[in-house]
Amino acid sequence: MATAPPDDARVREVVRERYGELARQSASGSAGRGADCCSDDALNLDVSLVYSPEQTTGLPEEALAASAGCGNPHAIASLQQGETVVDFGSGGGIDCFIAARAVGQQGRVVGIDMTAEMVELARSNARRLGLGNVEFYLSQMEGTPLEDETVDAIISNCVINLAPDKDIVFREAHRILRPGGRLMVSDLVKVDEIPQDEAEDIANWVACLAGSEMRDVYLGRMEAAGFTEVQVVSSAAWGEEGWLSNIHSMSILAIKPEG
Repeated sequence: MATAPPDDARVREVVRERYGELARQSASGSAGRGADCCSDDALNLDVSLVYSPEQTTGLPEEALAASAGCGNPHAIASLQQGETVVDFGSGGGIDCFIAARAVGQQGRVVGIDMTAEMVELARSNARRLGLGNVEFYLSQMEGTPLEDETVDAIISNCVINLAPDKDIVFREAHRILRPGGRLMVSDLVKVDEIPQDEAEDIANWVACLAGSEMRDVYLGRMEAAGFTEVQVVSSAAWGEEGWLSNIHSMSILAIKPEG
């Protein structure tokens, strides 16, 4: 185990390496469906537990295998026809493809991911599906290539907890959302502290555990960025025993105020 919390550059390096490997495994067919939730084999998430059959039917196995989330952000609020949706941490594209069906051909879906292999995989999956309303960018969610106030909804599935500076992420989300736009997040947060040695373990950072923040701190960062009506839609313990029970998977909805 590490003897001190890893610095920001180290976190990004290890996360990029791990998710790049997941993308390669998914593309080659060697990764099981949803086999690496947050890149930890011990925390296996079956996509069938959080996505309905209607959402996943027809999607490439490569997209399902590359799913590494902790929930289903689409369950928070309904996307509407013609809307522009951005996915922070789009991975192999599963959430983008589900969103594309919801917004229709008149809508637009943009995936943002910092891992080149994931972006390549997502673009390949989009071509296989023949989706003309989905695009993917190699970019950090802290600084997207999108213009101010051009997005109706942002979704994110167990990714923001990987960001060393979450304030920047929420400010960027606020910048690109139109007034009245919404941020719909599934993420891991703490409801109590975890042991220091676990918090300092780089493996737990990559697994979305050590980078998780206390619930009120996380929600407070959203409010500090300018979001209102911040609400926890659902919450469930991530583990049944030990320190993992201090970490919860939460679905959170926040609104950018009008005017």
